[in-house]
Amino acid sequence: MNHENKEIPSENAFETKASNLFLKNIFLIAIGMIISHFLINSNPIIINKSSKFDELLSLIQNHYVDSLDYSNIENKAVNNLLSLLDPHSVYIPKEELVQSNEPLVGNFDGIGVEFYIANDTLIVVSPITNGPSELAGIKSGDKIIKINDTIVAGVGIQNADVFKKLRGQKGTTVKLGIQRNNSNQLIQIVVKRNKVQVNSVEKSLMLDDRTGYIKINTFGEQTYNEFRNELEFLVKEKKIEHLVLDLRQNTGGYLEICVNILDELIDQNKLLVYTKGRNHPTEKYISKTKGLYENGKLSVIIDEGSASASEILAGAVQDLDRGVIIGRRSFGKGLVQSQINLKDGSAVRLTVAKYYTFSGRSIQKPYKNGNLDYEYDILKRYENGELFAMDSIKDVDTMKYFTINKRIVKGGGGIYPDVFVPIDTNFDLTNFSLLRSVMPDYVYSNQAKIESLSKNYSTFKDFNSSFQINSNWLQEFYKFAKKSNPKLNLSRSASFENRVKYMLKAYVARMLYKTEGFYSIINQNDPAIQKAINANHQNLKLN
Repeated sequence: MNHENKEIPSENAFETKASNLFLKNIFLIAIGMIISHFLINSNPIIINKSSKFDELLSLIQNHYVDSLDYSNIENKAVNNLLSLLDPHSVYIPKEELVQSNEPLVGNFDGIGVEFYIANDTLIVVSPITNGPSELAGIKSGDKIIKINDTIVAGVGIQNADVFKKLRGQKGTTVKLGIQRNNSNQLIQIVVKRNKVQVNSVEKSLMLDDRTGYIKINTFGEQTYNEFRNELEFLVKEKKIEHLVLDLRQNTGGYLEICVNILDELIDQNKLLVYTKGRNHPTEKYISKTKGLYENGKLSVIIDEGSASASEILAGAVQDLDRGVIIGRRSFGKGLVQSQINLKDGSAVRLTVAKYYTFSGRSIQKPYKNGNLDYEYDILKRYENGELFAMDSIKDVDTMKYFTINKRIVKGGGGIYPDVFVPIDTNFDLTNFSLLRSVMPDYVYSNQAKIESLSKNYSTFKDFNSSFQINSNWLQEFYKFAKKSNPKLNLSRSASFENRVKYMLKAYVARMLYKTEGFYSIINQNDPAIQKAINANHQNLKLN
């Protein structure tokens, strides 16, 4: 499911690790990290000194026997050179620079829809509130059959193709041929492209009468403002006593944004994080202002997909004994990149320093064995049992580090949780992941049936307490899924069916009550959420 540039977060990105999709997810995390971390603003660096590298490129350009795409050769050479340094120093071609910054900028020019592709058809999950598509009359469940008179259904369209066709300069238009409610008649809708805001913070929820929940997907330009608005609502309107911050699969972002968020949670004059490099002096980041939530109970949930700014936040909370860290060891991305613009409009993001927590821990995991070994790290954690039991973690740093209250914490290779949550292996993960992948298609194939439920439930609370996926719904869904994938092996165990039911209910809730409904259902069955609630209700003492 996509947001013209963003996947809808999954309940647990590692449900697929027992399947062939697992390795693909690892690479997406490792590669995705490249374009989503803190950048130091720097002036262009001009290098006048000639080098062997420059001479060789010149010789090839002027004397090589065959004609070459010299620009392509040069780009590959630069990429190979940077890959010898570390996994996060990268080259960004001019044509990719704007798009690479979009996850952090928080907006783009387009039509503003969340979509997914099912059965070779582009289906609108939801138009973004007050965005161009909503204003033009696009509705959830609409199937986009044509874009500017070009048929896009049944032709093998990919996400990248959709981005190219739907995005464009602000003020330009795109004509869509829409199929609604399975009608044979296409509705023609012209959408005027505009600036589209992409929220990095999900709408806050109450997990119980005193516990608030905020999920942060990335640390972009608008994340602090979004976070503060949600936190203010929870603190002033809901009077929360306990806050759960969910940073799972959050690959990072701007350091200053992370520091501003920490400043709302930690009292003044505390060292939050510092950076240090060979040619960059130590720079310390200190909490400065009176925050909205400095004294209430706090839990932070992380996993192996939490990186960079996520790890800085979790590390500060842990080292200052401000709250409880729940989940699994984080990714281990503690390298600081500076973006240096080159003369041709391209850029290099060069590692210039490392992050260190209050206790002196380096967040960065080892990378001396090469980028391939680095990318396989998460898979190795799965294979050596670390994702199932915390005592299977192989420490890479044997030095003792101490929190502000003299509690011992581990360093090297990410942030280690105070309360461990293993991945769930009690049932067939492979088939559950395959079933989940067809749930959105099933829901939108039954849009009229599902929307009619709103007549019976006036609020989400009524829906959540009364609606259940009964055996008829389940069998109908199984039949639909089997038709989509005949190789599915449908388990009849109680634990498997119960999980399918609650996940399917979550997708039904998403159609009726959007993201808030989806996460409300998911959180009720999320072991990390439940451990976060229990840890604070029981006044867990860390030692």
